Amino acid sequence: MQKKKNTTQTQIDTRGLICPIPVLKARKKMQELQQGEVLVVLADDPRSIQDFQHFCETQGHQLLEQTQDSTTNTMITHKIRKNN
Repeated sequence: MQKKKNTTQTQIDTRGLICPIPVLKARKKMQELQQGEVLVVLADDPRSIQDFQHFCETQGHQLLEQTQDSTTNTMITHKIRKNN
């Protein structure tokens, strides 16, 4: 039986903010996290999808998931693992 790794998650809510503010807030919060911890960012700016992809590529973090609420198409959840 494999043991599941317990990963700490921190969440920030950036709904109502337009890019680049969600990414800037995420960047600041990532500095407080330890390697391997996960940041969950709630956003509603459609541009945040590409912005967070670029953020993870340039900062060396792992983009675990990006989901958009299927009922409203407004809330986007980004899950990012700190790699450095």
